[in-house]
Amino acid sequence: LLQFVHDRIAESKTPVDMIVFAAENVYADHRDTLKNNWPEGWYNRERLEKEIFPYLLSNRKNGFKIGTMIQGHVWNKPCRRELQQEYYVRDERIRMFTDVPMTYEILLNCQNIYICNEPLYLYNQMNTGSILAMGKMNYLTKSFSYLVSYMQSRMRGYGASMDQQLNDYPVHLIIRNAIWEINKKQPFRQAVKNIKNGLRESGMLQYVKLKGLPRNPKIMVLLFKLHLYTPAMLLCAVKAKKSSIRA
Repeated sequence: LLQFVHDRIAESKTPVDMIVFAAENVYADHRDTLKNNWPEGWYNRERLEKEIFPYLLSNRKNGFKIGTMIQGHVWNKPCRRELQQEYYVRDERIRMFTDVPMTYEILLNCQNIYICNEPLYLYNQMNTGSILAMGKMNYLTKSFSYLVSYMQSRMRGYGASMDQQLNDYPVHLIIRNAIWEINKKQPFRQAVKNIKNGLRESGMLQYVKLKGLPRNPKIMVLLFKLHLYTPAMLLCAVKAKKSSIRA
């Protein structure tokens, strides 16, 4: 790993701000490779702005999807110390995903990165206390609302695309939670109640503007804002069914 970093720095004609590795999820009896969602190679500022930045948090290329071009975790992304010191998360109320705003704010201030599709990082999925191993979690909490608020306050102004993505991001969290609740082995009425309580506790809807949202997410959010939780959840149920059919 250190040799790879050393070699990339040596071959670069400009300072290297970040290197993004692929990774492997390590289980008791097998490994799954997590490749990056973009070709290996050097990305200068021009390529980053054209090919990476428009899809960090939200991807509208084919539908309305959460951005996975470069994922927000830090464990496979060595970067310059000065950038870490400048953009570490300062809000101690954020208890989960503190690496997400730091990763993306660092990326938005990078001039030159290298994406490597060789799995040089191993993630121990047998650690039941790790975030990835916990699987589905409740995004409608105060901690996540602080996360969204922090990201919107820190990352606005990097362009119209990023401003749009910052508005999309809490919508993705709300819809994900709604679909997870629908897919649980529980009565539909209980799923509606859980989302209602989560939206009230987190206040997540205050970070979403309807303007500019695609039609279906806009209708869902509007219904939630009007406290029409049952019809909103019925739309989410339709989306969940379509997703399961495609899978």
